[in-house]
Amino acid sequence: DYAYKVRALLDKYGYKNAEQFLNEWNYVQSWTDEYPHSVRVMSSPKGAAFVCAAMQEGQNCPLDMMMYYDWRPGTRFNGLFDAYTDAPIWPYWAIYSWGKLKTLGTQVKAESNVPDVRVTAARNAEGKIGVLVCRYSMDDNVVASKHVTVSLAEGKFGSNVRCHFTDEVNMYTEYPISLQPDGTLLLDMQPNSFVFIEQD
Repeated sequence: DYAYKVRALLDKYGYKNAEQFLNEWNYVQSWTDEYPHSVRVMSSPKGAAFVCAAMQEGQNCPLDMMMYYDWRPGTRFNGLFDAYTDAPIWPYWAIYSWGKLKTLGTQVKAESNVPDVRVTAARNAEGKIGVLVCRYSMDDNVVASKHVTVSLAEGKFGSNVRCHFTDEVNMYTEYPISLQPDGTLLLDMQPNSFVFIEQD
C-alpha cells in the first residue's frame, strides 16, 4: 500500500522517473511489546514465508528494489544464516528460490484464488518454467495444512517436474510430486511455507 502511495506522490510532484527503494525490510510486528517475538520469527519458517511473500508482493507493485536487512551472520536481524554455524536457514531458501526465478528471466502471469497463498512464475527462452507458491499468514493461530492445486494455463505438468518444500521441518527439500491425472499438481502446504516448482 505504501509503495502505491509513494509512487502517486512522486508522480504528482514531477518525479515520474524516480526509482523507489524499500530499504531495511524484515519481519517486525512492532518495535515495542512484540519486538522480542519479531526477532525470534525473523529466522524461523514463518520468517521465511514472510520474506517470500514480501518479495512476491514487491514484484507486483511499483518498487524498483528491495534491500533485506540483513545478511551479516551473527547479527540480530540476520534471518539467513545460523548464528553458530553460518549454515543457511529457512529465510535463505526464500531468497534462493527467488534467485532461481530471476535466472529464468521473464515473469509470466500467475494468479492465486486461495486466501494467504501467493504465486509468482517465470519462464526462460527455452520454455523452462519456475513457479514459487507461498502460503503466509500474519495470524499465529493458523495451524492446519491446506491443499493447493497448481495448474498451467497452457499445457500440463509432466514427469519432468520437481518440487522443493520449505516449511516447519524442511529447508528446500525435494519431495515426490503429487501429479494428478489432469496434469495439475496437488500441494499439501503447511502454514507459513513455500514450494519452488521447476519444469524443464
